[in-house]
Amino acid sequence: MFENIGKKIKKLCKTCFYVLSFCAIIVGIICFILPLLRGNESDFEILRGFFLMLVTSTLGVFLSWLFVLFIYAFGELVDSNQKQVRQNKKIISILLGRDLNAGEDEDCDSSNNDFVQGSVHFFDNKND
Repeated sequence: MFENIGKKIKKLCKTCFYVLSFCAIIVGIICFILPLLRGNESDFEILRGFFLMLVTSTLGVFLSWLFVLFIYAFGELVDSNQKQVRQNKKIISILLGRDLNAGEDEDCDSSNNDFVQGSVHFFDNKND
């Protein structure tokens, strides 16, 4: 349920965008059809309904895109952060020369770590 949460947030945002856009278009069509159903078939009423349909649909799709944009960006940040963590774990396991298990803490103890001790000695040996 909580695995790959960034991808799930992004999929949810796409679904919300399509649903909200569809609803905005339906409301626009209703704004166009409503004067016709009332019996107001004058040219002005039809033109006003058409203009209202265009404005409502366009504005609704734009606002749904704007609403979803920030949530999608958050999902992208979470997804890229998870990728970075996996990459860092691989690098640490290669540098330490051992495999890190899924639940193992990757904190390094400098007194028991050959890599850290070797790097300390490397930086101590300055050729002046």
